[in-house]
Amino acid sequence: MNEVHGYAVRQERLLNPRLTGLSLEGEVLAVQGEQVQLRLDIDKELAASAAHWFPFAPPTGNAMY
Repeated sequence: MNEVHGYAVRQERLLNPRLTGLSLEGEVLAVQGEQVQLRLDIDKELAASAAHWFPFAPPTGNAMY
């Protein structure tokens, strides 16, 4: 009797409605295609090499640039 089981680690996407419209100050470290690497002021201790990449598209969409 051979049984095959598949397991995966997943986490449901968590949304915080209190963050809607929140402004965070920071610095753009790099741009690559439609990704920007940001170091946010709230993460002052974070090394630049560990800064997170975020997807970005201007409000007009990416066809304008």
